[in-house]
This record gives sequence, structure tokens and C-alpha cells, in this order.
Amino acid sequence: MKTFAVLAAFAAAAAAVGLVGLGHAPQAKAADPAPPATQCIDTKFLDSKMIVSKDQLMLQDGSGHAALVTLAPPCSQMDELDHVGFIYEGDTRLCQKHDIKILYSRDTERPVQCIITDVKPLTKAEAKAYSYPSSSSSAAH
Repeated sequence: MKTFAVLAAFAAAAAAVGLVGLGHAPQAKAADPAPPATQCIDTKFLDSKMIVSKDQLMLQDGSGHAALVTLAPPCSQMDELDHVGFIYEGDTRLCQKHDIKILYSRDTERPVQCIITDVKPLTKAEAKAYSYPSSSSSAAH
């Protein structure tokens, strides 16, 4: 009987400490949710890499996910003959502007690292419009 009373007292004390502890536990901040997979492109498996303006690249992976990537100087004077590459620091997916690093070079010049200012996910129709611009399209890219 004495053992039962000790166990009951221990259980009651543990429950009280647990309830009090829960009241004072620090609240965990909700992490920013990861972007949906459709907003990310896998730069390791690119299907298309196209310079669409002097400071923008359109990238499309093998799954059809596409994004318009805007770059800051010194990478704001690109043309279709320039070389563009990537530096990965772990994952090869591009979802946000800090996910990968882009390198740019002209002819035999030493590559420079580009600052990505924006990554805009594109629909399949938007990506197709960049890939095959129509002659009647007046949209500025």
C-alpha cells in the first residue's frame, strides 16, 4: 500500500511539472513554408536555358517547370553568345534568389558571379511565349 501511495504521489508530481512546464515552454516559431515544387526548377536537369533580355534568363527543367531569373550588374549586359553557368551549394533546385549562384562570362573572359535579384516562376504558357515569341506579341520581356 505504501508503494502504491509513493507511485501515485510521483505520478501526480510528474503530471503537475509537465503541465507547468508546458505553460512556460518557448513557443516554436513556424518556419517559412518551402515553396511548392512547381515554383522550383531543377537546374541540374535543364531542358532550356535562354537569355531573354540583357538582364534576364529563362530557365526550364525537364519536368516543364520554368522561371524567369533577373540579374544585377555586372551581369546586366548579356547576349545570346555569352556563357552562363551555376555554382551549387548543396541542392540544385532554384526556388528563391539565394538558392544557387550564377556565373557569367563573355568569350574567354574570366567568369563573374551574378547577383540574382528576382526569381519569377512561369506557367507553361509563359515559358512557351519566351521560347517561341510570336511576331504579333507586343509584351516587353
